[in-house]
Amino acid sequence: MMRLAGFSIAILLCFVAAGPALGQVVVDIEFDNNKAKYLSGYSFGGYGPSDGSDAVSLDADLSNEVADAASEGRPATSADTNGDKESSQSDNGQSKKKDNACAKVMFDTSSVELPSDATFDYIGVGLGITFDLADTKLPSLKAADYEVSFDAKVSGTESLNQSKLVINFVTADGDDEDDFDDVVVQLARGQDDGTNAFTINSQYQTFTFSLDSLDERKGKMADLADAKLTGVTFNVQAQGNVSDFGIDKDNFLYVDNVRLIKK
Repeated sequence: MMRLAGFSIAILLCFVAAGPALGQVVVDIEFDNNKAKYLSGYSFGGYGPSDGSDAVSLDADLSNEVADAASEGRPATSADTNGDKESSQSDNGQSKKKDNACAKVMFDTSSVELPSDATFDYIGVGLGITFDLADTKLPSLKAADYEVSFDAKVSGTESLNQSKLVINFVTADGDDEDDFDDVVVQLARGQDDGTNAFTINSQYQTFTFSLDSLDERKGKMADLADAKLTGVTFNVQAQGNVSDFGIDKDNFLYVDNVRLIKK
C-alpha cells in the first residue's frame, strides 16, 4: 500500500510538472515553415495646426516597404503565451537559429516637415499579416475562447507606447467599390486616445491578449457562423510621435510567431 501511494504521488507530481496543455492552434505563422498568405504595410501620421483647425495629414510624406527577413526573427520557443497581458520577455542571450525568419516593414519619414508650433502630432507604421482560412471552420464563435499572441520589436527608435493591434476576419471581395477582401468582424486592442494601447520597444516581446479583451469595431464573432471566411489579417501597428522615429529612413517594425489559439 505504501508503495502504491508513493507511485500515485509520483504520477501526480509528473502531471503537475507537465503544466497545462496548449490549446487548439487555429493560426500559427512563424515565417519559416508556416508563412503568411500575404503581407502588407501601411503608414500614417498627422499634426494639429497652431490655429486650432482640423488635423493635417502627413500620409503623403511617409512611405513603407514590406519584406521577409530571413534571419531576424525570434525562435518560436520564445513565444510562450502568458495570459491576457503583454509579456516583457527579452532575448536574454538566447541563441537564435540563423534561418529564423520573420516579417518586417521599413518606415521612411525623411520627407516629413513638422511645424515647430504644432499642438500635437502622431505617426506610425503597420504590418498586415494574413493567414488563409479558406474552407476552415472555427472551433468556437466565442471571443473568450481564443487568445492571440505575437512577437514584435522595433529598430531606429527605442519605445513606441501608442501601439495597437487590429484583427480582421475577412471574406472574398463582394459587390462594392474596392478590390479588397470584405471585413466581417474587426477586433482591436488600443484606441485612438491611447486607451489599451501597448508599448513596442527595441527588444522582442511576446504580446498575448484574449480576444474578449479587444474592442469590437465591426460585427461580432457570432457573425462568422455563416460567413465563408477566406482569411484573417493581424495588423500590428507601431505608433508614437514624430520625435520617437526621427526624420530618417532607418525605422523598422519586426513581427514573428503570430498565433491564434483556442484555449
